[in-house]
Amino acid sequence: MIVRSLVVRSSYQDSLVLMRIAQDLRSQPGVEQAAALMGTPSNLEVLAAAGLSTPASAEAKAGDLILAVGAGDDAAAEAALRVGRDRLSTRVTSSVEPAGTRSLERALRDRPQSNLAVISVPGQYARLEAMRALRRGLHVFLFSDNVAIADEVALKRYAVGRGLLCMGPDCGTAYLAGVGIGFANVVPRGTVGIVAASGTGLQAVATGIARLGAGVSQGIGVGGRDLSDEVGGLMTFAALDGLDRDPSTSLIV
Repeated sequence: MIVRSLVVRSSYQDSLVLMRIAQDLRSQPGVEQAAALMGTPSNLEVLAAAGLSTPASAEAKAGDLILAVGAGDDAAAEAALRVGRDRLSTRVTSSVEPAGTRSLERALRDRPQSNLAVISVPGQYARLEAMRALRRGLHVFLFSDNVAIADEVALKRYAVGRGLLCMGPDCGTAYLAGVGIGFANVVPRGTVGIVAASGTGLQAVATGIARLGAGVSQGIGVGGRDLSDEVGGLMTFAALDGLDRDPSTSLIV
């Protein structure tokens, strides 16, 4: 297998975009394996374990985007990387077109009934953006990863003090008042509330409940580190308290 990679410096993309690009790469002729991810230390370990690491990708930083391809020959690998480069270029072009709201303040003026902010920015900026939303009384679904644990603790302490949810960081799934957020399966409304540190775990439980003929009232993701000693379950306890007060919830998982 021939392995080739492309590293785009300082080019953050969220997981949804990267998953779509990786899927496109895998569908190209002659491609056996492919990945599209940010150059965080854990992602570099994933690449190495998959046999997709190259000298260029091994030098990538957390804010760098990596496209990696394993193919039957060099031509197929390079052709797939060109497809990935084109996908990124198309996304950049479309993102600069003027379209709708460009700031939190304008969004709240246009939609004053809003009570939730979904945030997906590079980890070093996540605290600033999430705190900005919390200070305006919004619950936060923090999709960003690579967030310092001290920032997570500060955000969650502030949220708890204001009676708000700060789901995440690296929160992939939630169900709030019948609305699926992030990677959410379509499941019926019901009386079972879920609190989960894992987005895939939350999806598995929610779909299992649906298969058994019941439904979900609320599904709250708290992020994979919430139950660590450092964070102390701040959002888990807040979520449990919220579900305990929720009239639509009769059972909590």
